[in-house]
Amino acid sequence: KLYKKTGAQAVHPGYGFLSENAHFVEALDKIGVTFIGPGTKAIHAMGDKIESKKIAENAGVNVIPGFLGEVHDDAEVLKIAN
Repeated sequence: KLYKKTGAQAVHPGYGFLSENAHFVEALDKIGVTFIGPGTKAIHAMGDKIESKKIAENAGVNVIPGFLGEVHDDAEVLKIAN
């Protein structure tokens, strides 16, 4: 609603919650206000830590080795850790 009062054509969310919220970007897009930041695809990808690590590895970025999957119970955690 504030964009109407101010006549804003674009929004920079700063850091934190709104800068990582793809729904906010989509809502701005629907009303014709430009989001100054990453697109929704990038926000979704970077919000998923496993997906973001895979993207980084595929781009040749050095990452900390670790398990790239979902853990379903304590027994599985112990198995992976050992």
